[in-house]
Amino acid sequence: MEEPSDAERILMTRVETMLKEMKWPSRVTRKNIGSDPNRRAFALGKVYQYDRPRELVESRFNRVYPELYSALTRLMRLHAPTFRFNSIQLNANVHTEPHYDTNNCGPSYAIGLGRFTGGGLVLYPDKASDGVRLRNKRRWVHFNGATTLHGSIPVTSGTRYAIIFFTRKTPGARSPRRSGSSRARRRSPRTPRHQRLR
Repeated sequence: MEEPSDAERILMTRVETMLKEMKWPSRVTRKNIGSDPNRRAFALGKVYQYDRPRELVESRFNRVYPELYSALTRLMRLHAPTFRFNSIQLNANVHTEPHYDTNNCGPSYAIGLGRFTGGGLVLYPDKASDGVRLRNKRRWVHFNGATTLHGSIPVTSGTRYAIIFFTRKTPGARSPRRSGSSRARRRSPRTPRHQRLR
């Protein structure tokens, strides 16, 4: 995991306030993000336009939340100025089972914001792995979601905002080789007691 700078922490506080005070979109179309009625999710940047053979277009939320979009883009530029991305996924209290991000191209940066308990990102780096649980509250995790099996831990209280910066692949591009296995894909993201939390 990567620690943020003081400038990043100041901007994170501003982003947290925006996320807490704004009205989140109520429609949830993704089927792999759990059943918590309080969950919310949407994307900024580029998204797929499914009625135009999966063409990449600007998200309509770029215009709805321009200040948030600008702040998040600046936050990523502060942390990793050369990191390239075209989309930002925002999740509130979303719990995902182990999965691959099949529409991603290249690595992602993920961070958790907000006041909450529980939660966290779980990575399954290889077939034999039982999962590495990462407490990434205000800490950056750099990983490739297209090739590394990953999921999340449910939030037990409060609201966890998971923010993921990534590149949405060009429609028709081939998916990269993956780690893990079909057996690992069905596992729930539990961590053995002896495994140290990072």
